[in-house]
Amino acid sequence: MISAVAEALELIVGRPHGDRVTVRVLGRVHADADDHWDGNWLRFTIDGLDQTDLPAMVSALVAIERAYPLLGGR
Repeated sequence: MISAVAEALELIVGRPHGDRVTVRVLGRVHADADDHWDGNWLRFTIDGLDQTDLPAMVSALVAIERAYPLLGGR
């Protein structure tokens, strides 16, 4: 299991040299956990996002949850 990474892994949403949000994965919160629930929490930073973007991000995440209910729902 990965507890930290030598170089931060990045996910870029948007244009690489324009408007974008960058999520940089730094490691795991519970590095010693060996179960699915605690072992999947990540430490990360987000650049390029401000509070005015939050309503659109929440709406997008809700739509994704509805379209792809992988873990069962309520």
